[in-house]
Amino acid sequence: MGSWLGTCGITQLPINYGDKIRAFVIVPGYHNILNEFRGFSYPDSIWKPFGVGIKCQYQDYGSVFEIKKDLSSKLLEKAFDENAKDPAKVIFDNKELKGIERYMALIGGDSFVNKKDQPFGVFYVLEDIYQAMVNYNPIEMNDGVYQPLKTILTDDAYRWYNNLLNTPSKKYFISDRVRIAHSPSGSSNYFILDAFNDCIDKKLSINDKKVKELIELAVENYMFEYSMLSARKAWMPQAGAGSQNDGLNVYNKIAATTQKIIDKSIKKSIKEYGEDYNADDEAYSQYQIECNRKALE
Repeated sequence: MGSWLGTCGITQLPINYGDKIRAFVIVPGYHNILNEFRGFSYPDSIWKPFGVGIKCQYQDYGSVFEIKKDLSSKLLEKAFDENAKDPAKVIFDNKELKGIERYMALIGGDSFVNKKDQPFGVFYVLEDIYQAMVNYNPIEMNDGVYQPLKTILTDDAYRWYNNLLNTPSKKYFISDRVRIAHSPSGSSNYFILDAFNDCIDKKLSINDKKVKELIELAVENYMFEYSMLSARKAWMPQAGAGSQNDGLNVYNKIAATTQKIIDKSIKKSIKEYGEDYNADDEAYSQYQIECNRKALE
């Protein structure tokens, strides 16, 4: 069989050779899919991310290439290597294969994955869609003041890390006090936590470049998962493997109808709630502005 297109896990749009994407490795979540006939609550109920997404391009046969060597790829490769060393978690038939490119080629191509042990899958997202999701930045209440969510997460992360630095014996105990240490659905993000703990062990200050880079990645990763939860998306392998169909006409129909439904819903909410309804949750409403003014008095 010839080459085939990938599928974006958020939009289900086809992914062509050379398209810029974010690639996530996924593993089974904490629910058995056979017991979930009526649906499930969270994006990571059935499948969940293993590590964080990596920046790359789509290659034929479901794999990727041009993987960017940055903190994300380092964390994912570290996760692979640590699990591959554990006899109880054999991942691939050929255990001597090293390097993230080879790991991703095996999983994406689905040729050498050892399904008898830990099953792995892939979840690709078109880069433009990924950026739209991580840049979604709604206004939320924080300690009596309304702020953009990214500001809240970043400030909390720096305070949390500084606390860890001064009380290293409590580094795991206080993980529940910062949102970026978890997914928005509540499960702990051990890949992010372990990276922070490495920084603590090295006694890196909050001004260290590596700490700043890690906090930025942690916030970005949280925002993507937050957007997935908000958009009712779920981690799971996508349909279309083996297909070369890149037709887009049906997507135009779906997109146009979706926008009509959104517009109708907004009009209904404005009519029901009047000025109290804020159609753009990334901008301050008059109510939020007034609350902030009173809080600062």
